[in-house]
Amino acid sequence: MSNKHQWLDSLPPDEEAFVKNFILNSGSLKKLQREYKVSYPTIRHKLNTIIEKIREKPDRKNNFNQKLMQLVIDEDISLYAANRIMQMYKEEKHD
Repeated sequence: MSNKHQWLDSLPPDEEAFVKNFILNSGSLKKLQREYKVSYPTIRHKLNTIIEKIREKPDRKNNFNQKLMQLVIDEDISLYAANRIMQMYKEEKHD
């Protein structure tokens, strides 16, 4: 899928369904409140949580660094090697 849909692909199925329902209900939180049979603050909190997840979508560089650090945590590579790789990656981006 293209990068412009990556944020949607990263949502779990229940949150993806919530976004779909939000759109189908023309963005009305009151309609969603009735549909989900919960309080308005609960619906607002759910929407705010999804908004934050979308805003915090890691960029490609941070995702690379996170994956590299996971290799260190899993003891697949040393911290020294990870730091060297990150430095080389950073230098390559500036060339």
